[in-house]
Amino acid sequence: MKKKVYISLVIIALVGGLGYAATQAFFTARETATGSTFTVGTLDLSVNDDKDVIEPFIVAGIGASGNISGGKEWTVKNIGTLPGRLFFSLADLTNLENGCNKPEKQFEPECEADNFGELGSVITANVSVNGTPYVSSTLETANEGVFGSTWRDQPHVVIPAGGSATVRMEWNTPQTDYDNSIQSDSLTFTTHFDLEQLIN
Repeated sequence: MKKKVYISLVIIALVGGLGYAATQAFFTARETATGSTFTVGTLDLSVNDDKDVIEPFIVAGIGASGNISGGKEWTVKNIGTLPGRLFFSLADLTNLENGCNKPEKQFEPECEADNFGELGSVITANVSVNGTPYVSSTLETANEGVFGSTWRDQPHVVIPAGGSATVRMEWNTPQTDYDNSIQSDSLTFTTHFDLEQLIN
């Protein structure tokens, strides 16, 4: 009986040893790649070849020739390494009264009591990108957000790395579309160009 138990234990030990040996018998090979890196791309833009300061444009002497018209063009470049979606918006859109003379008072009797100018209500700004119209709105203070929100609703303007887009603002108000209520009025605004990383 002891002999059978001993033989059984030897068989179990041999089977266990063979099982262990079988798990160690796979062929293996290894190659090593060194120098793996993660590099973050860049997203940066320049407007009219200056990435720090955008020169403002000043329109003076409005009304001297009857029609109020003109335009301004910006070249927006993606100087980063990643493609980006371009956004355009206005901020700080302010219409000022700047006094109230006698001819203005005939059209706007309360002009002395209010500080809000009417110039923006008679000027419609049309903004295009690469020749395609994108936004059209008057320059009334209340319409400041229209430029950004309308632009966002349009098809994406994508500028690839190293590429550029041309943004143009034009305005044209014939002399029949305004009266003395805009005398001495002025308006100011800030233009914003934003480049946002394009995510698939």
